[in-house]
Amino acid sequence: MDRIRKWLKVASSAQLLLLSFGILILIGTILLALPISGSSGSISWLDALFTATSAVCVTGLVVLDTGKDFSGFGQAVILLLIQLGGIGIISFGTFIIFVLGRKASLAIREVAHDTFPDLLSGYSLRKTIKRTMLLVLGIELLGAILLYIGFGSAYSGLERVWQSVFHSISAFCNAGFSLNSDNLMGFADDIWVNIVVMGLIISGGMGFIVLLELAHIIRHRLGFRKLSLHSKMVIFMSLVLILGGAILIMVFEWEGLFSGLSIWSKLLRGLFQSITARTCGFNTVEIGALSQASLMVLLFLMFIGGAPGSTAGGVKVTSAGIMLAVALSLFRRDKRPTIFGRSLSRTLLDRCLLLVIIAFLGINLITLLLLVSQLGITNQAQGSFLALLFETVSAFGTVGLSLGITGELNSLGKVLVIIMMFLGRLGPLTLIYTLQSAGTGAVIEYPEEEVMIG
Repeated sequence: MDRIRKWLKVASSAQLLLLSFGILILIGTILLALPISGSSGSISWLDALFTATSAVCVTGLVVLDTGKDFSGFGQAVILLLIQLGGIGIISFGTFIIFVLGRKASLAIREVAHDTFPDLLSGYSLRKTIKRTMLLVLGIELLGAILLYIGFGSAYSGLERVWQSVFHSISAFCNAGFSLNSDNLMGFADDIWVNIVVMGLIISGGMGFIVLLELAHIIRHRLGFRKLSLHSKMVIFMSLVLILGGAILIMVFEWEGLFSGLSIWSKLLRGLFQSITARTCGFNTVEIGALSQASLMVLLFLMFIGGAPGSTAGGVKVTSAGIMLAVALSLFRRDKRPTIFGRSLSRTLLDRCLLLVIIAFLGINLITLLLLVSQLGITNQAQGSFLALLFETVSAFGTVGLSLGITGELNSLGKVLVIIMMFLGRLGPLTLIYTLQSAGTGAVIEYPEEEVMIG
């Protein structure tokens, strides 16, 4: 016990974050493996681990039918794991500590500061986390009320309440878990439900800091210019990706999957899938029925993901914005890349490049291992490189969209996807900082020499 206490005192914020998510997944696995969690008997340990990881990492990939294979208790456990995993167990724990009137340890404060960087000047850590929790619960409550109205024709009584609460939290936390076997395909033409769910997904995918800043701007009637560079990038890149993705999906499916539908139905489906592909994993169309061109668009959106400090995975929209700014600066031969009139530091560029490289290599490695490990399952999955690549990118982006092979994965395949979901939720850089030892790095500078490229 003393050794554990000593380690906790010297552990880095990245190590504490890794430990907290690991413990939460372990507890969730044990609870889901209990006989009371299954609707018709116990859930296997591997399926319980997969489901717990998917819930904590707010991914949404499932090997079992959440609404049919899990009892009410099991569904409640999954929802609790989604909520804790979505807002971050450390952040939630810090909030509870403050509510109880106790002081958070220095290590816990470090993790909380990493989760909520000081982008809002004048706010203490205590106020920032309290405001965040109140904002999160407020949005989820509003979402549940609006969904309760929208679900009036589909459900009744307590089931209507449960469906509303479950889908509101799942949407805001970008989990993509649904109690319906066909996800939200039954509501494909329901404008009310679509708008509410899309609003919740976007809110959760923008990140807590952006939400706090927007609330501050609206409350004090300030202009867009008062937003931080971080928030400006998140909002701008999110709009570009949402609109760009929706247009491409509609173009590729206009005479395909969307043929015979009205213009408004095509617009609604294209917009919904563009929004959900970056962060959440809900679907109102059969993903496997989409054209390969549309699947490539979804792969790109899943790889980018949402905003830092949000419930989303991927390399993040800010990284995509930085890489775009670097490309434009090289094309224009500028000395330094700039965004919204602000130059970017070399350290930031290096971290962004490292993140993208690790993500690219990790996706390729896991996809390769999945291809090798799945030789014993159905021929369709065996020969489907795109399906396994899609599964891997979906796990990394903590999205949850699938071409229908998740339930067919063998034990090794499930373990590989579990690893990818964990990596995607924490982020590649967090794992690197966890493994790094303290040090200042090399101080020796070597002479430069040119190398041919391109």
